[in-house]
Amino acid sequence: MTRSSTLRQFGAALLERRPLVLASVGLMALTVLASVGLMGTSGLLISKAALRPPLLDLMVFITTVRFFGLSRGLLRYLERLVSHDLTFRIIKNIRVGFYQRLEPLSPGRLWLRSSGDLLSRAVADVDGLQLLYLRALAPSVAAVIVALATAGGLLLYSHQLAVIALLGFAVAGLGVPALGARLARGVGVRMTAIRGQLQAAFITDLTGLADLLALGLESARTDYLQTLDAELGALQARQARLNGLVGAAGGAAASLTMLGMIVGAAPLVLSGQIPGPSLALLALGTLAGFEAVTGLGQAFVTAEAATAAAARLDEATTGSPFAPPPVNAAPGSSDFTLEFDDVTFRFPGEPDRLSAALRNLNLTLRPGARIAVVGPSGAGKSVLVNIAARLWDPTSGAVKLGGVDLRQLADADLRRAVTVVSQDAYAFDSSFRENLRFAKPEATDEELWDALQVAGLSALVRSLPGGLDSWVGEAGARISGGERQRLSIARAALRRAPILILDEPTANLDPRTEAEVLDRLDDLTRGRSVLMVTHRLVRLDSFDEVIVLDAGRIIERGRAADLTRKGGVLANMLAAQQAQLPAGAIA
Repeated sequence: MTRSSTLRQFGAALLERRPLVLASVGLMALTVLASVGLMGTSGLLISKAALRPPLLDLMVFITTVRFFGLSRGLLRYLERLVSHDLTFRIIKNIRVGFYQRLEPLSPGRLWLRSSGDLLSRAVADVDGLQLLYLRALAPSVAAVIVALATAGGLLLYSHQLAVIALLGFAVAGLGVPALGARLARGVGVRMTAIRGQLQAAFITDLTGLADLLALGLESARTDYLQTLDAELGALQARQARLNGLVGAAGGAAASLTMLGMIVGAAPLVLSGQIPGPSLALLALGTLAGFEAVTGLGQAFVTAEAATAAAARLDEATTGSPFAPPPVNAAPGSSDFTLEFDDVTFRFPGEPDRLSAALRNLNLTLRPGARIAVVGPSGAGKSVLVNIAARLWDPTSGAVKLGGVDLRQLADADLRRAVTVVSQDAYAFDSSFRENLRFAKPEATDEELWDALQVAGLSALVRSLPGGLDSWVGEAGARISGGERQRLSIARAALRRAPILILDEPTANLDPRTEAEVLDRLDDLTRGRSVLMVTHRLVRLDSFDEVIVLDAGRIIERGRAADLTRKGGVLANMLAAQQAQLPAGAIA
């Protein structure tokens, strides 16, 4: 199976930081070897002290014990410092890389996923990868180093003792973990999946909590969350039992190896080949070396869970973007004519027998012109906006700016030329100042106030205690829907792009607020090309052309007054809307 792109990125990040990797693994191995030295020399010191030699004869061993004791603590601190710093740097790259892979897939591909699921993957699954190095890769390499170093030290005494130690290390570091991994097969993968589902469901339910309470569905959703939580708890309990079993088996292997060292060394002591006090050095030193290998049982489970997390990250970023970047971008033009040339759009994956969202659409928005696009819900109006902003590419035909196909135009050139005021104006969980500077990061306070003035928000913002630094809340929770719409207009005013696309700019507004917003839009759009998509048939006489869409096709086009006189579709839509409007509303 080919390695995932996330794991390849992880490996590449490790290679880029080879000095830190070597330092981390080296310090990890030295820490355990310091423990080996501490245990071994402590046993040797106690054994020699039992013989009651002169105190000066023990000073070397006392000093050695102190050295290993102090160095072990210092090395452990340095190892944790380097290892975690390295891991956090890598995880930062993984998380940023995940976002960079997600970004081109928006909005088309990401509409297939919930925001809670994506957040779970960006946080929990990325965090799960940090254990891959700390508990699997680095400990495995350090364990090999410690095992070989310990065996090399034992060779100075006996080949037989070195073989016994290596066999014990192999059983505890390979055999026991392999058995544990077999028993725990699939647990890490399932835990990662359930944890992701639980976090996604919790975020989704928390976001829609008001609607759940209004519909009386809180009990059902609570039961669902409890079911997921119970399943996750059962998996965690199973993993804990397996970890305990593996730990006990590793401890048993260490104890049996120490016993084997004693049994193997005893004849050598009796024959005088090894000094008697060295028996404690060999037994306890070897036992301390198992610190490096007994934790490898968890390494297998950690590696499985991390691999599952990486697979979830890859799965979320699979598929080609609906609007891939050009291979060789054409230079931008000073001609800002926006042209739809026989454009047809069909959602990817839909069979040809289904109606296309847009069919053979031809439209030209010349500099300074104003075009309104109207039609019933599902007519293809929002699709037209997304294609004009190149969030999607047409299935056939082309959208051109200054004669250049948008698919060949650099994204930066397109964004400088086209600004979209969306019907779902989003306000970031930040201040008014920061929300505005998303449109123009270098904007001065004077420019920000001018933009707010154009949008009709300056009086509101000045009345707030924090002024521009006042918080708007998550998704603009502290301001009204109309104020969020005006904030979007203020952003458009800051950008000053020559082409302005308005997607249902007065959707869900009351008549009075609608009139205020339209007045502000008239000021904002003066001298610009305007393409406004709306189902609200208001002030259409101010547009050079009105296009009526239905089922993805243009069924009427012309001046609003001319179309009304003809008594066609637009006239019927206006009559139907007028009949539903309250007295005094805009028409």
